[in-house]
Amino acid sequence: MKLKSLFLIFACSAALALTNPAADSLWEKVEAAQKSERPRPEQVDGKSVLTSGYLRAMDERGRNIGDLLMAFVDQFPGDPRRWDAVIALAGNFRPVIKEIGDDVRTKGWEAVVRDEAAEQLWNDRVNGLLEKLQSAPVPDGVSERTQQTLFERWVSAARPPLDTDAAA
Repeated sequence: MKLKSLFLIFACSAALALTNPAADSLWEKVEAAQKSERPRPEQVDGKSVLTSGYLRAMDERGRNIGDLLMAFVDQFPGDPRRWDAVIALAGNFRPVIKEIGDDVRTKGWEAVVRDEAAEQLWNDRVNGLLEKLQSAPVPDGVSERTQQTLFERWVSAARPPLDTDAAA
């Protein structure tokens, strides 16, 4: 009886040692942000019309999710979920808006002045993480789902651009 109790205590202690409450808490925040309701553009006569409020809400949502994901990658480099975070970063819409013109309702995204330098820095960082992911050994915690997503991105990037003139 005592041996079983000791084994159970050891097993529970080992399981707790493998979990990181801080990582779990941040991951819960990441998941909640990703599941949060997306802003919706205004509808006029059945068509979506972009407004400055919508664009600012998309900008805020993208930055929030991106910042949480990047924080997870930075703070918990040994957690296997970091690779899921990297894949999510690569697919996260994260514009950096400097200014929105008054004519956004008619011009849409063309009325937006984006901070291209900040976007480039962010994209370079995410691409560096993707390169690390591509070279990560499978036992390093890269899930099958993440491997599949990475493979699909690699195949997509390797395809030649569609020649729209030839298709017409």
